Amino acid sequence: MAWRRQSTSVSVDVDLDDFDEMQLLQGLIDAKWISQAEAEAIAARASISERSINISTGADFDLLDRARQYLRMGNRQEAIIHLERFLGRDWMGALQ
Repeated sequence: MAWRRQSTSVSVDVDLDDFDEMQLLQGLIDAKWISQAEAEAIAARASISERSINISTGADFDLLDRARQYLRMGNRQEAIIHLERFLGRDWMGALQ
């Protein structure tokens, strides 16, 4: 008797909410729909967009004004530093 290869398939209903973002990205990589580099870019973008901008009434708006001044002078790097300080600790280094 010769061995005969059989394939089986299983149908499962799942909700995408059952998976975290990294599992979904890995699935897209495995399916060769996106590259590893594209997945890393998506993950980086998602981590920045999920951060909350928490501007309280006690925020130092002088930092925002300084950021605007530096942008007008063409000093992008210094403007980003002041903007990150204005946005708070969670944003330090995120806009670089």
